[in-house]
Amino acid sequence: MAKKNTELSFYHRKSRPWVNEPLDRAVIVGHTTINQTKIWVRMKEQGHYVLLISTRPIFEGDLLAINGSVHEKKKGKFTLTSHPVFKRAKDRVLYARYPFSLSFDKDNTHVIEVLNLKEDSRYHYAVAKFIEGEKKEGAGSFKWELGHENDVSFMTMKETYDSFNFGLYSCHMPYAHGVFEDKVDAHLWNDFSRELAREKARFVIGAGDQVYVDGNKNVNIWRWLEKVRDQAPSDSDMVSWYRDIYRGYWGFPKLQEVYQSYPNYMIWDDHEIMDGWGSYNDEELSQKIDTLFRWENVNDNVKLAKRMFIAAKKVYMEYQHAHNPSTKKEVWDYDFNGCGADFFVLDMRGHRTVNKILGSQQHARLNKWLGNLKDKKTNVLPIFIVSPVPVVHLKDIAMNLADWAVLFGTRDDVRDHWEHNSHTDELDQFLEDSFSTADKLGRPLVFLSGDVHVGLIAKIVSRKYPHVKAYQVTSSGISYEGLNSVSRMALEASAKKQGYIKGNKDYLYDRHWIYAGNNFSLIRIKQENNKLLEIEVSIQGNTGEDQSLQTYRVNLLSL
Repeated sequence: MAKKNTELSFYHRKSRPWVNEPLDRAVIVGHTTINQTKIWVRMKEQGHYVLLISTRPIFEGDLLAINGSVHEKKKGKFTLTSHPVFKRAKDRVLYARYPFSLSFDKDNTHVIEVLNLKEDSRYHYAVAKFIEGEKKEGAGSFKWELGHENDVSFMTMKETYDSFNFGLYSCHMPYAHGVFEDKVDAHLWNDFSRELAREKARFVIGAGDQVYVDGNKNVNIWRWLEKVRDQAPSDSDMVSWYRDIYRGYWGFPKLQEVYQSYPNYMIWDDHEIMDGWGSYNDEELSQKIDTLFRWENVNDNVKLAKRMFIAAKKVYMEYQHAHNPSTKKEVWDYDFNGCGADFFVLDMRGHRTVNKILGSQQHARLNKWLGNLKDKKTNVLPIFIVSPVPVVHLKDIAMNLADWAVLFGTRDDVRDHWEHNSHTDELDQFLEDSFSTADKLGRPLVFLSGDVHVGLIAKIVSRKYPHVKAYQVTSSGISYEGLNSVSRMALEASAKKQGYIKGNKDYLYDRHWIYAGNNFSLIRIKQENNKLLEIEVSIQGNTGEDQSLQTYRVNLLSL
């Protein structure tokens, strides 16, 4: 038996350093309604903290002074026994305070549900840590952690708006595939943050691959697993590797600026787990994690991969899903109402197999949601379905060659798509459910996607439901340093332009525009007197070779 190495930590300052500063303290504004929100917090140290909510900027010349004591109720929970005060109390309005505790069990992450807020109102916030005093047990002061250097705030929602904007992005992979030391490109987050502020966006959707656990060979935890597997890494070791990835990929200041300023709705795709997760059979999965000079044991390899998946789920819950709308255990799909429009976010990884994308239980939840939607007499706004992998994307020839030809690397990239032969029945059911509902309600249908590293706008026409206005909007990726001009041309060439959806003549796909450069999207909805006037999509980005921002804007209703 190989000697066990006690040092199995993935992050290492010398051998595996992050070229950017990893995240140590941050806030994400999560699911937000007219009167409440979720605030996700991650701090560097465990201990007692307090989240302060104010109707005015908390720091404007005078610092907020918090001195007092805490009362320990039970392990992990405490209450403040003194009130935070301002030096000039009349100049500040403290709306609420939420004590909470952090521990390494959840990587010092926590979600606070902020309640009893007012509709369509701005709230400012800050986080402070309790520092215990020396003389009296329970007494002490607070040290500012976040919100004291720059004002941070969020807005609550209204029931409906005449006009509103939201952001869409996916695929944050700022490191070049083979180079880690000097090629990093996350500058588009600067533009995204600026445009969200300029357009007064109400929320943001992250449509998958918010991190890449296997995007760069220097910070690839599956390569690390191959290297240390003989040292019997524990489940805790695996969890720590996934956490290291999130902290590294989310360490960019402008990314954090977006996360802390707008309600964020996130869903995972394969790279939060493993490239192509769910699109392999056992033998192929075994080969993905097997190394040379080793007798392959499919059973052992698959068990190892499933342990990694359990770790991926735990950390996905900690860093992403915890601030989404609440769901039952092991349910990652969810719905929400954003500014009056209805959204359903599909989980295409949590229960995926080679022959199943969503599964019967998720289809049932989708159908229940569709069945509860209101018709155009009450709500004319679009029905949005977030499908991390686009409903339609690759040319038919690419799909047909998938099982024996290598396209852009591996067959899993094609098997991932809805149009692969193994998903035909499920795709037909999904389209029938979506289009029949849109037809009955008289509302447009918009699929929002990421994954494929292009910006794209297309129209889908149904012969069976000819009155339905349906569209595919894809925005991917906001940062992806690994593509050169040749590979970008190949991405455009492989994408479907026109034709039936996988031979189903009930649905005709017509691509309007494509852009194979790093990009993000802003989508504006405009209505007046219960009539929908615009679904304007603005896709903005650049290739990384030219820093100038390019913009394509179109009203989907005009297509």
